[in-house]
Amino acid sequence: MFFLTILNKLFSTYGISLLFLDPEYLGQGGYVSFALVGVGFGAFIVTWNLVMYILNSFRFPFLATLRWPLATFAINNSILPIAFIISYVYCVIAYQVKYEFSSTKDILLDVGGFFAGFAFMVLINAAYFQFANKDIINIIRQKRRTLRILKRELHKKRIEKYEDLEDAEYPFFVEYYISNNLKLKRTRSVEHYDKEILTEVFQQHHWNVVLVQILSFITIVVIGLFIERPIFLLPSATNIFLSFAVITSVYGLFKFTSGKWSTTAFFIAFILINVATKYSYLSYQNKVFGLDYTKGNKEYSVDALTKLANKKDVQKDIENTHLILENWLAKNKSYKKPKIIFICASGGGHRASMFTMAMLQTADSVSNGKLMKQTVLMTGASGGMLGVAYYRELYYQNSLHHLKGSLYDKKYTFDVAKDLNSAITASITTNDLFYPLRSIKMKENKYKKDRAYMWEYQFNSNTHQFLKKNLADYVQPEKSAQIPMMLNYPVITNDARYLLVASQPMRYMMKPYNTNTGWINQNQIEVDAIDYQSYFSGFHPLDMPISTAVRINATYPWILPNATFPTTPEFTTMDAGIRDNLGTGLACRFISVYKKWINENTSGIVIVEIRSLEKVDAILELDRKSWFSKVTSPFGTISNNLTNLHDYNNDAFLAYLKDNVKVPIDIVRFEYTPDKKSAKASMSFRLTSKEKNDILLATQNTYNQTKLKVLKKILN
Repeated sequence: MFFLTILNKLFSTYGISLLFLDPEYLGQGGYVSFALVGVGFGAFIVTWNLVMYILNSFRFPFLATLRWPLATFAINNSILPIAFIISYVYCVIAYQVKYEFSSTKDILLDVGGFFAGFAFMVLINAAYFQFANKDIINIIRQKRRTLRILKRELHKKRIEKYEDLEDAEYPFFVEYYISNNLKLKRTRSVEHYDKEILTEVFQQHHWNVVLVQILSFITIVVIGLFIERPIFLLPSATNIFLSFAVITSVYGLFKFTSGKWSTTAFFIAFILINVATKYSYLSYQNKVFGLDYTKGNKEYSVDALTKLANKKDVQKDIENTHLILENWLAKNKSYKKPKIIFICASGGGHRASMFTMAMLQTADSVSNGKLMKQTVLMTGASGGMLGVAYYRELYYQNSLHHLKGSLYDKKYTFDVAKDLNSAITASITTNDLFYPLRSIKMKENKYKKDRAYMWEYQFNSNTHQFLKKNLADYVQPEKSAQIPMMLNYPVITNDARYLLVASQPMRYMMKPYNTNTGWINQNQIEVDAIDYQSYFSGFHPLDMPISTAVRINATYPWILPNATFPTTPEFTTMDAGIRDNLGTGLACRFISVYKKWINENTSGIVIVEIRSLEKVDAILELDRKSWFSKVTSPFGTISNNLTNLHDYNNDAFLAYLKDNVKVPIDIVRFEYTPDKKSAKASMSFRLTSKEKNDILLATQNTYNQTKLKVLKKILN
């Protein structure tokens, strides 16, 4: 798997290979970051060799007669590690030359750092085992055997086959081995040795290995206690290597302790763990920060949702937003009938975050501030909403004259592109692989400090704590139309309904709204969305941090944990992009509710889409060349075309909307399309220097510059 990853043949869409080829530590690449990757790789290789030694050393009895059997075993077991190191160094050099334009000196420092870190880890372990492990001579001395007996026995006739140390197993026949001084040597017969002595040699080594692994576990857990400090946020590649070292070690210890019953024991353990984790006191679930879990559980049923979306409460929410629209109109009173703007930002990891941020800055600047001034609602999926949330807050701070420097400063663009992967992988390695030990208390509730917490902690650090606010902090600024409303819509995994997370109640968005009759006589139309604020009324829903709102909106499977809510039956949420990667459908639903007001008070609707993917892409050839491709084709078709399905649906919504709205509707699409010579930035929470530069260049390409002119003309 590591071979395929560094060769960019596995997880290529998510840019995992770049975590290894261009690692980052404390915001910088170079010698130190590569040295830490070397340490991680060294830890993995050492662990791998230790586990292999525990499980297989009995197959090579001659090792017990050597001075340093573990070292000899590792040297003779080094084909795969050496092959990987050669491949890795080649890939690093190729990448640094082709994409980072690094000098020869810098490349040598990078590679040298990797080897230094790797050597450091290997030497530390070698020093320990040289001190702790005893060879056969020492064991025999302990048993008060004389050296004369040993020497006499060593000269006995060699045999090519010998009995195994264990009656039920047979050793591998080995005639030659590479010694510690890298010379080819013949193996010696061990038939003349007492089996008990040979077994004792291996057992003593095995328990020393177990001790090292236990100490490694303790070290990793201790590091986890301090990962909120930047110095402990190791490069993602280091954390990945350490994670696999932990997994390998657990496997080795399990197999070592269960012996010949390991397969049976594994299945029994798997069944027991699976059953045990069904109970809350033995399982761990990610809770939504700020939400009160001490109030019991809310009923989650069709009847409960239908009651929530009752006519009286829906009308109440409509009137609340109507006042916001009136305040928005007063804010734009310099225009007789202003254009009303809706911003929809697509998901796509950090490439979406940075492109959205850069495009908002550029478009707002080009329009002389009219873009944000005339925007009523900002919505979108996943990474795009990170950029939306940050720019909206900066815009608000600027309006209060609290922002130092220009709102359009590119330093803010790079803020949302700062690494979040290291925080996630560090938490997984030191915490989430086991059970989160640390908690944070908010009022009466305790929440686990897991990778979701670390993601939010790092995101707030990257954005200078500007977004360290709750939904409640935006209620009044939105009501007075100082800033646009913002809507996150994570998808409920139980039934694919939207969970509408906003500072304003929006029960009118809980199902498609009839432009003429509201919800009257629409009993056959099912509720497909839940207004978070109203549904969890009494659970302090507005105490949810903004970082949590955008995080649950960007919860890609496995990368971040699904958030669990206090309901019966329990529901969890995941990435908004599963159902709509842009939010245009929800913007159309909002417009349908306020169609009459928009027709009377505006001169037109402008929907600004900021996309991390092209709207119209080339049609790809269907791969049916192999049996495997035929088997996997249905799954690949669904995942690869998910965005296309969203676009088709959104086009239909827009078409129907144009038939029902009197004022003109303009759609302005900005698209991230890298230069033909450059590969598309990965869909990850970490970008390389080149990817960041390519994203900035994409905002200046001909297509997007043309769209900027169109937007400026519309708003003038």
